[in-house]
Amino acid sequence: MISPDVLLPVGAIGLYLIDCVTMLESRQVLYEQRGKFWKIDGGLEFLLLHKRPAIANPLTPFRPLFHASWYEDIAERDESPKSLDDFFAAIRPLQVLVALLFVTLLGALPVVSYFYGDAASLLAVLGTHYALTIVACGIAMHRRVAIGIEKGALVKILVEVLLCAPLSVNLVRKLSAQYALPCPPLRFALREFDLVSLEKLVLLLRNRVEEALLSAEDGSFRHARLLGFRSKLQRLER
Repeated sequence: MISPDVLLPVGAIGLYLIDCVTMLESRQVLYEQRGKFWKIDGGLEFLLLHKRPAIANPLTPFRPLFHASWYEDIAERDESPKSLDDFFAAIRPLQVLVALLFVTLLGALPVVSYFYGDAASLLAVLGTHYALTIVACGIAMHRRVAIGIEKGALVKILVEVLLCAPLSVNLVRKLSAQYALPCPPLRFALREFDLVSLEKLVLLLRNRVEEALLSAEDGSFRHARLLGFRSKLQRLER
């Protein structure tokens, strides 16, 4: 029989890894901010329950991961007055706390469980993890306006991470997933991405548009808009 001191870290880490998997709608792509650079992720090349699984890097939970809908470029959504710099400034202390939460969950908890295994040591690690989670939730609530997401969405996230401590390691990702980029994804990429990342995004969007065209009725308004967006992408490839 597997002892509880082994099950505890295995279960906690397992929950965190499961939480690193995102199910993307057909119109969604992920933008990950890496300093001055951006990485795109369109998910795996198969569908699960009509959605595309995407796996975030479990070693970098402190990096924001934005969910962007490329259909906003087709619908020509207006730009928002929100500043991405304000969002980054607001989450900076949370990134530090998330890094500490990562260390307690994937570092301290397995080590203490393996070498000590007594209840007092495990409670000390878990208590530290929960204390950091509470502090992070307090900061997130205090900076809600600067973070720029609705109060209801924020409360839902905070309740989730308080009820299930391993999920708090993904707090920065959960917040950035609810943040709407200041402008549609392609327009944003044209401003912020380096040439290599932009080329990857255009290729990814071309593939997604071709998939969408297969299910769009010929002559419909949606079909016409998809064709127009495909032409725009083709011009960018030249």
